Amino acid sequence: MKNKQPFSSVASSNATQIEGARRSVNDQNGVLRCHDVGLAQDAIDASQLGGHFTDATPNEHPEGYFFNWNTGRVLDGLYFVYISRGEGLFESERSAVERIGPHTCFVLFPGVWHQYRPDVRCGWEEYWVGVKGLLVEQLSSGPFFNPAQPVFHVGEHESLLALFGQLFATLRTSRINPNAP
Repeated sequence: MKNKQPFSSVASSNATQIEGARRSVNDQNGVLRCHDVGLAQDAIDASQLGGHFTDATPNEHPEGYFFNWNTGRVLDGLYFVYISRGEGLFESERSAVERIGPHTCFVLFPGVWHQYRPDVRCGWEEYWVGVKGLLVEQLSSGPFFNPAQPVFHVGEHESLLALFGQLFATLRTSRINPNAP
């Protein structure tokens, strides 16, 4: 059996990476241009929402992404949200309310109303990345992603958390040019 790093040390390490990435992304308006493939990184973040979460708690999302459970929201990019710990609810205009557990990923599609939140009893740890561009439009309208089936039970994959960590680190150390053509 593989030894796992205690959650508190993983959370502390991730929190340091996340905060650095958050500063780097926010300092550069959160846009990474990759026009050769028709892709622009829109946003990336991670947070731990504990069991104290309620609709009255200040929103944990960056400015421009705020929403509450009562009204939901519509975004203009494609977003991948991975829940590594905890549980909660997800719903979209194209899918029914679904209970989200640990090691679950859900996709937020451009132009599709949605809402989600952690369970007030246990909270959750979420990682998310959003992208925009021509490639995203083609992907989100093609057969691979289906707005009627936005939830994927991916299981426990340390490599997925490592991928988010690498993405945070890359964004933190890269020069991001929001004005690139």
